[in-house]
Amino acid sequence: MNFNTWYLVVVPGLLTAAAAVTSAALNVLLRPLLARYVLAQPNARSSHREVTPQGGGIAVIAGVFFTLAYAILFFPSLLNFSPALIALLTATIGLAIVGVTDDIRPLDVTPRILLQALAVAITIAALPADI
Repeated sequence: MNFNTWYLVVVPGLLTAAAAVTSAALNVLLRPLLARYVLAQPNARSSHREVTPQGGGIAVIAGVFFTLAYAILFFPSLLNFSPALIALLTATIGLAIVGVTDDIRPLDVTPRILLQALAVAITIAALPADI
């Protein structure tokens, strides 16, 4: 296996696996806390019939950011902190804040949709012009 294959295939695969393992572990560890404080009551729009813990997105976002930290620490040359990446990370954090706030204390539809639309607009604005 040559260096380019290692750097372009194996390392991203390892980072993806690290994100998945981190996310799964955090879901297991956070479940008791979420079951105590962040419960979704079934309603007409629900796909569940009993009270269900929410907040699994916390583990997913944390997994992504922990993996970004691993990448910065072990493979710094892989990362290019361009304005587009910073915009994407900012939008991701914004969506995570909106999601966790809505899980704990439900937000009205209008501010939630506006904040989500802002995150999407930031991401689209950061895309390269040739896409």
